[in-house]
Amino acid sequence: MKTTLRAFGLVLAAFLASASLQAQTVRATDGVIRIGVLNDRSGPIADLSGEGSALAARMAVEEFGGKVR
Repeated sequence: MKTTLRAFGLVLAAFLASASLQAQTVRATDGVIRIGVLNDRSGPIADLSGEGSALAARMAVEEFGGKVR
């Protein structure tokens, strides 16, 4: 289990590092911003990134009142 968590952490760190290198400016052409949550709801790491991450995204949208600016 400890090895799995360590491997997951390394993969996540590599992903975040590569994502920051490839950052691009995105413009919403229709005025709507869509937020997607990519997670694992039934696999081996569902406890770490499962329904909780989807719930956290919904809570963040509610906290901002569903509006930006």
